[in-house]
Amino acid sequence: HIEYHEIDYYWNKVLSIVQCDGYPKYPTLSKLVKNILIRSHGNNDVECDFSINCHLLTEERTLLSEKSINGLRGIFDAVDFFGDGAGHKVTVDIIVEVVQWRLNSLFYMLISTNMLHAFQKSASLYKEELSKMKAVAATQEQESEQCEKSKLKK
Repeated sequence: HIEYHEIDYYWNKVLSIVQCDGYPKYPTLSKLVKNILIRSHGNNDVECDFSINCHLLTEERTLLSEKSINGLRGIFDAVDFFGDGAGHKVTVDIIVEVVQWRLNSLFYMLISTNMLHAFQKSASLYKEELSKMKAVAATQEQESEQCEKSKLKK
C-alpha cells in the first residue's frame, strides 16, 4: 500500500536525516530544495493579479487612470470575496466599503512614502549641520591656539 504525501512532507523527511554527530546529512541539498520550493510559489499572486488586470483593461478601457483601475480592482475583489464570484450576491454597501478601504490603504502608503522621504531629508540635513558645527569648532580651536601663541610671545 503506497501512501502519497505532499512534496513538502517528503522533503522534510529526507532533509531531517542526520549523521552520527547530529549534523544534517544533506546540508547543501537542504538549501537547494528550500529555494526551489519557495521559488515555485513566489510569483503566483502577482501573475494572478496581472491576469485579472488584463481582463479588466479591455480595448475600451485603455485610457483609465490608476485610481480608476484601483477602483475596478476593489470592486472585482469585493465581488470575488463576498459574493463568491457572483455579482448578484454582493450589496452596494459592501462594494463601497471595500473601495474606501483600498483608497485608504493607498493614502497610508503615500503617507509612509512621504514620511520616509522626510526622514531621509532630515538625516541629510542633520549630517550637514553636524559637519558645519565641526568646521566651526575646528576654526575656534585654531583661533584659540593662535591666541595662546600670541599671548606666550608677549
